[in-house]
Amino acid sequence: MIAAIYARRSSAAQEADKRPKRPLEDLSDADIQQRALSVSSDREACVTEALFRTRDALQDFNKKTGRQTTWLLRLTWAIAILTLIMAAGLGWQIYLALGIPE
Repeated sequence: MIAAIYARRSSAAQEADKRPKRPLEDLSDADIQQRALSVSSDREACVTEALFRTRDALQDFNKKTGRQTTWLLRLTWAIAILTLIMAAGLGWQIYLALGIPE
């Protein structure tokens, strides 16, 4: 299962590397906005570039939040296990405090 998820993620990353360079990729956001307002024939290309940038930003965000989620799940499991160990220790202390009948 984990291998399938990793394979899918790595293939998506390889596809991202194979994409051709976009014509407006090197322009800043302000330049794209100005170009969209001033040249009506470039409007569609500018909107498309803005959508590509939004997609790229969302992919980066999803990757970072995925790592954070994994870390938080591990931390939650560690806390749950430590809580169970503490409860067992407390039970043992109560048992010892009540005394063992001999």
